[in-house]
Amino acid sequence: MLKTMKRILKSTKLKDKIRIFMMLTICVSFLFFSITATYVYRHLFLENTSQLMLKNFNLTYSNLEKIIDNSRNACAIIENDEKIYNMIAKEKDFIDESPEVFYTGYGTYLNMQNAIVFSADTYDVDGISIYTNSGCIYGDEGKTYFNADQIKKSKWYKYLSENEIISMFCNSEYFSDQEQISEGDLYYIKLIRSHINGKYIGAIRVTISPERIENLFASDSPNSNNITFLQNEIGEAFVDDTKLVDVNIKPTDKQTLVYDNETAVISQKISGTNLFLLSVTSYEDAMADFNKIKFLIFAITVIIILASYKLSKIFAISITRRLSQMMDSMDDVKHGVFQTVPSSDNYDDIEVCISNYNDMLAEFQMLLNTQKEHEAQKRNLQLKVLQEQIKPHFLYNTLELINNAAIINNIPEISEIVLELSSFYRLSLNQGSEIHTLKDELYHIQLYFSLQNKRAQKPLTLNINAPEELLNTKIPKLLLQPIMENAYYHAFPAPITQEDAKIEVTVKKIDDDVIIEFYDNGIGIPYDLQNNILTTESRNGFGLKNIHERINLFFGNGYGLSISSVPDRETTVTIKLPHNPYK
Repeated sequence: MLKTMKRILKSTKLKDKIRIFMMLTICVSFLFFSITATYVYRHLFLENTSQLMLKNFNLTYSNLEKIIDNSRNACAIIENDEKIYNMIAKEKDFIDESPEVFYTGYGTYLNMQNAIVFSADTYDVDGISIYTNSGCIYGDEGKTYFNADQIKKSKWYKYLSENEIISMFCNSEYFSDQEQISEGDLYYIKLIRSHINGKYIGAIRVTISPERIENLFASDSPNSNNITFLQNEIGEAFVDDTKLVDVNIKPTDKQTLVYDNETAVISQKISGTNLFLLSVTSYEDAMADFNKIKFLIFAITVIIILASYKLSKIFAISITRRLSQMMDSMDDVKHGVFQTVPSSDNYDDIEVCISNYNDMLAEFQMLLNTQKEHEAQKRNLQLKVLQEQIKPHFLYNTLELINNAAIINNIPEISEIVLELSSFYRLSLNQGSEIHTLKDELYHIQLYFSLQNKRAQKPLTLNINAPEELLNTKIPKLLLQPIMENAYYHAFPAPITQEDAKIEVTVKKIDDDVIIEFYDNGIGIPYDLQNNILTTESRNGFGLKNIHERINLFFGNGYGLSISSVPDRETTVTIKLPHNPYK
């Protein structure tokens, strides 16, 4: 996988590499910043939330302790009231199983009731009731009678007896219907001992309404995501059931903050009681603001990625545009087109490279032009040397003399040969001009073929197919004759056994180019020589390589010769020239 990625990266353009690098740099940096910011914000959020929870919890705990202390103090006032104690002490033992005894001292009862009301008002509790030995309950609402055996069967009495304690906080489930209790109230109940023998002679029950507790929780815990409630040691909660939450954490005596799934729980036992105060905060709702921040960060991240994509594209193009222009210029140079790269107002490294490249290109073009001039001069000298070797005037005069002698002696064959040879050399020399029409060049190779056929007596045929409209096309002279010579001598070495031996010359126009094809059905060219034939000098120094280079010098690398051959079957030499380059 890593090797594949390296290979792809190596083949990627510089522009795309810059874009990828910029996008990765921006995106990775911003993602790192986003993750770090999210983590720090979440940590601060949780810490602040925890601090707020602890602050509210401690305030609630303090206010709740006041209510509980008031309950204890109210019990202490009543228990220490001598008249109430004497009245309770006159009753039989608290656990006596004798029949109900009706209390008839109404005056004493009124005094006890006034003391109860005074204690309730003084310590701001919602009601106080007294259990006597006879099983009666004295309270704000009056006197209630029930059997003492029912008291022993009460859940609260059993709980106090089993745990050997004298007081507890409990809810309405610990009382019977005859005990005049209300659903949802919180009760503090305390046993009264005899001053003489220490036996239980009665009990005091203090009522705390749920509204008082809930109002306290609501005022001290303004967060709507927070639930505060009381719970005893066996897990019974004193709170509206509709607000209960599933908390799998056992309360502790000391204040503890514990995270449970998506909630945070603070718990602490209320000193001197069997109650625990719990405050539960759900992070699912409390984290709503944090989730908005996360969404905002995510949205900004997406925008940054899109913006970085656009900016990286613009930046990469601005950097590589001039490099691309220089690369395009290099491609043009390979095809013979020398085009400098436009300069800019920048003074960076790329501009230095472009400036040096333009200078190098100008120098190279100058050197190439000089080389072309030298090559052209070389070809001209070669052609002039060839022409000088022939000595045109002397040759023409001699040929004319031979022709006259043939006519006088009535030898038409010699006259015909002399006339063809004279025309051949006149076309070859052309008074020193380097330009011929295609018509003259075709006639030139016809004369060459005729003379060679008369000399060698080969059974060859020559077919020339050229459209009339292309005959006036001007081309450099002596382009076709060397190709005809190669076909005549090398394609058909003596002896020739085939009956249809032929050379065909076809001229056609394709787009703005003139194509001249030499086809022969001779012995062909071996495959191992075909690729080198245009790069190797012939023995006389004026072969196909020379023709190909002359065309390149005149018209550029897009023009020249191409060879296609099948050994023992055929050969086609194709010449590609521009149409009418000498207008």
